[in-house]
Amino acid sequence: VRDLYEELPPGPYVRGIKCPRDLENEFSMDNYAKYFGNTNFLVGMRHPVDWFQSFYNFRLYNNNPMPPPEKLIGSCAKYTRNVCTHRARFHLFLANFGKTSLDGQEREFFPHGGNALRVVPHNGTVFLYHVEQLKDKDPQRQLQLRKDLTSFLGLPELLPPMDVWSKPGKTLSTEQLDKAHSLRLNICEKQHDHIRLYLVDQGKNAAEWILRYFLKSKDVFVSSPEYFRELILAWESDPCHNNTLR
Repeated sequence: VRDLYEELPPGPYVRGIKCPRDLENEFSMDNYAKYFGNTNFLVGMRHPVDWFQSFYNFRLYNNNPMPPPEKLIGSCAKYTRNVCTHRARFHLFLANFGKTSLDGQEREFFPHGGNALRVVPHNGTVFLYHVEQLKDKDPQRQLQLRKDLTSFLGLPELLPPMDVWSKPGKTLSTEQLDKAHSLRLNICEKQHDHIRLYLVDQGKNAAEWILRYFLKSKDVFVSSPEYFRELILAWESDPCHNNTLR
């Protein structure tokens, strides 16, 4: 964080960092609240099944040995390399922003009634987006997303069109690449039915909580709310059954 201030020249820069695990880390959230209390958060999500497959294969293509997917159900351990179904409980980490009351029935959406939540209230706002919105082919919605992000970030000029590009991992040797290809996870295979069922069950809880509670906060924003809702509701079904997994 210090580098954001020391390595940029003086001026009205919008400074930020990308760190997916910060929302899961109680020390990070404590530090944001203590030292950067007005920080605004830009949070991207995707279907839990899609997220799991993508992250698992990302590890493989970074030349990391991975256990069988079924060994990754539940909480993460050292050997899982931060890939586990627990991390796909996106609502568990969003709740730690303290943007909802977490009273009564709301706690039923969390394991053990939400006793494991580590709520650290933040003054900043949250812009929530679905990864599919970045690849949206609808020109009006794509333009609206750019306008909304520009406004949220306080930028003086409209963000340019988004060119979504990804590279799965390090530059590997031919031998390493062949090995990664041979181990690549296709989560739609029948042998992975159980883990998909587990992830979809988590997705149902996350989707309902986000729509029913989180989006009601005055501090939470989305672009094209109806389209966002459509994308989130898709978490309640198996993407392998309707051929929507990419």
